[in-house]
Amino acid sequence: MRVDCSRGPLTTNPLDFWIQHVIFPVQCIGFLTLAITVIYNVLKGRTKHVARWSLLFLAIVDVLIFACLVPQSLGTFRALYENEQFRRFYQLARIRLYAFSNQLSAVDTSIFLLIIIEIYLRARGSTMTKALFGGKAVFLCIATAITGALMISSFHHFSYSPKIWFNCSDENGLPTKMFSKITMNSAYMTKDLFIWLHMASALLLIFIPTILVYFLVYRITRSINSGRTGCDVANEAMELFSSAEGLLLQRKKITVYLPMVAHSFALTHVLSVVPFVWEFFLFHWLGFKGYSITISIMNALLICGKIANFGLLYLSCVEMGRNGLLNY
Repeated sequence: MRVDCSRGPLTTNPLDFWIQHVIFPVQCIGFLTLAITVIYNVLKGRTKHVARWSLLFLAIVDVLIFACLVPQSLGTFRALYENEQFRRFYQLARIRLYAFSNQLSAVDTSIFLLIIIEIYLRARGSTMTKALFGGKAVFLCIATAITGALMISSFHHFSYSPKIWFNCSDENGLPTKMFSKITMNSAYMTKDLFIWLHMASALLLIFIPTILVYFLVYRITRSINSGRTGCDVANEAMELFSSAEGLLLQRKKITVYLPMVAHSFALTHVLSVVPFVWEFFLFHWLGFKGYSITISIMNALLICGKIANFGLLYLSCVEMGRNGLLNY
């Protein structure tokens, strides 16, 4: 016996549909435009900026993060959400997409922190800059950062499993519409282990990096404001500004961009712990009331934060290069 069953968008609520159908495509186009511009400038050497290879890898990682998010947005378009093949692909792949996006976010954090460290060392005129970021050494640093982040976040592939069920049936009585829900993988995880792994991950990939970013940004801005920088005399800023006051104003841009980078980084990463905190600490009081809407808003803000992080960090690197901090 056949049971009619409509195939609606692959979203959790009307707000989520609007975000995925309208806002995310705009965010995606905006970020891709920015990422392609940065990649082109880095590869062509059109702009003087520090951390060029780290920026290149950061752009690639962020593009991959967006690629993991695209299927959910595609699930809001009628041609796809009414297609059972696409629905099944999405329902079966969402665990892997979720795990890879978490791993890539960890890599994003590690490379981001690596860039801040390089900016700090260059601003201080440290001799360690050449040892860590000169020549082929920079690729070793990037590889180490990526490998460490992937290892720390690898548990995401074992933490979750899809709970799959079918509703509706065709004329032969066979199930046709697949549903899935992400749940804790009880085959590998206990609730306590799950909580401890996520807390350790949050400590290593969110809270410690956030504190380090704030500390390093504070030291960088302090060095620039005091004029104690390892600056190359023959730099673009010196060519543009003949007076010391003009040069100082030019350098003030760095002291504006970098704190904005730190605040954006902190806000973005603190938001990412909301689902975990809600599920394991707030659920007893709040239940699922408002959960899906909160997560939808959080995801939209996270994406905005990633775009802001990347754009502001790129501007900071450009200004550092213009102010003669390319030397070792």
